[in-house]
Parts: sequence; structure tokens; C-alpha cells
Amino acid sequence: MEDAGRLLDETLRFVLSGVERELRRELDWRAVPAGVGRIRRVAIYSAALLRDLARIPLHHPEGIAQARFRVRIRYLERSAIPTIGFFVNRYPLSAERHSALHRALAELEACVRLVQDGRLRAVDEWYATMDEFRRLDEGCGRAADALASALAARPVDSASHDAGGASVVR
Repeated sequence: MEDAGRLLDETLRFVLSGVERELRRELDWRAVPAGVGRIRRVAIYSAALLRDLARIPLHHPEGIAQARFRVRIRYLERSAIPTIGFFVNRYPLSAERHSALHRALAELEACVRLVQDGRLRAVDEWYATMDEFRRLDEGCGRAADALASALAARPVDSASHDAGGASVVR
């Protein structure tokens, strides 16, 4: 039988590497860097709108970007945050991994708030601006980097596991 510490480490790597891959997937061209001029913004919005309108009757497999934005937020709320939270709260982790996973959680929770920061919540949930696309893309990238740091960090020593299996932070 395999060493329990090694098995825990492999499980953490297997699960969190899938979350990291999903967070690195590109959302849309609207996630361009800050500081883009008005003319370029109008061009990007117009091109994205035309592309999305063409995709609707074609039932394009990638869907429209606004829907992908909402799906990403839902993925963060329902999958990524609870999964990372499980590892933070219930898994034996080294201090380095614990810190990295906390950074990832903070980034993702900030991303989820993007659909709650507008004046009209119903509109904010339905329509994402270029700035929100950019902030979601950047936040997911920083969270993925934190997950990569956690995956690269050394696992907790098997001798330091507590009896209940909770996090062991040194």
C-alpha cells in the first residue's frame, strides 16, 4: 500500500491541476489590457457583438462571450472556490501550500464579486464590460499562478498529520 502522505499529495495535485487548467482558459478578446482608447474599445465591442450575434443562430459550440463570462463566474462559485476551500479546511498542508491556496481563494472571491459591483445588479449579472472581462481574466490568472505555486510547493510531512485530518500549517 502506498504512503498516505504521497497519496494525499497526488490527490491534491490531480484535483487542483484541473482547476488551474480551467482558470487559464481564455475568456474573450474583451479581456484586453487596461488603458485601451475609446476608438479601440468601440471596435472591440462591435466586433465581439457581431461575432456573438453570428454564433447564436449557428449554435456555435463556444457560445457567446457574455454567457461564457457568466459560466466562468458560476464555475468559480460552484466548483473552484469550494474545491480549493476543501483543501484549505480539510487537508494537511504545508504553510507554503496553505498560503498559496489562500491567495487563490482571495482572487477567485474577488472575481465572483464582479457580478455584484454595478449599480443595477440584474444588468451587472447579465452584461459584463471590457473592464470586467479584463479583471476576471487577470484574477483567474493570478489564482492559477497561486495554484501552480501550491502544486510546486513541498507537501506536508506525513509525520505532521493530526489525528482528525485537518490542515496542519507550520
